[in-house]
Amino acid sequence: MDIAVLVGIYGAYPEYAKRVLGGIVEEQLPSDDSIQLHVAVSNGCRETISYLRELFDGGSLDTLFESKANINKDPMMRVLIDQVSTKYFLWIDDDSVLRPGWAAAMLSFVRRNNFFDGAGHVHSYARDDEYLKFLSKRPWFRREPRSSSVYFPTGGLFLARTAFVRQQSFPDKGMIKKQDDLLFGDCIEQVGGKLLDFSNDDQIMSRISISCGARRGSGEEGFGNGWLDVNPTTGF
Repeated sequence: MDIAVLVGIYGAYPEYAKRVLGGIVEEQLPSDDSIQLHVAVSNGCRETISYLRELFDGGSLDTLFESKANINKDPMMRVLIDQVSTKYFLWIDDDSVLRPGWAAAMLSFVRRNNFFDGAGHVHSYARDDEYLKFLSKRPWFRREPRSSSVYFPTGGLFLARTAFVRQQSFPDKGMIKKQDDLLFGDCIEQVGGKLLDFSNDDQIMSRISISCGARRGSGEEGFGNGWLDVNPTTGF
């Protein structure tokens, strides 16, 4: 069984890139299993770029996209999702940590559950008016939420069904970074999808740590920075 791993790398933090990618390329996979590894780097420093190109030239990366500018998380995710040929993919922020055995744990979870649209370390969060305004403009929005809170998989590391996010155009072109994990949870809820929580799966949780780094770059400030008030299809 194959699974695709998508990693977004950002900025002058080569220690994060080396930590997360080392945990992937050095992983011992179960027999007959393989990992497609697709990486995008945004505003990377020279050390980071050199390291990524070495991995790519050595055959460890299936895809490497580079941007000198900070295009932010969701544009990187859109580019990488286009490369996926597996049923499911695992998105990983560069400041998350993988320990030996993580791949077998993820593959076992996918096999046991067979079908879902998203999965991760699920949390809930109360929607505010600013968020609801942006939510209502998403291409997959159907109706007002039934409750005040949204359940979502933590965005630093989550599983998604490839066909689902492509069908829903997630993340759409109006999304940059801010609260995109909440929006994924709302997307699943809006269209009647299936969200699974692996928070109680010790085989997974003992082998991952999510978001082990400081907030970096733009996209986390107020309205109009992490979100774009644009047409979600065209981006204008």
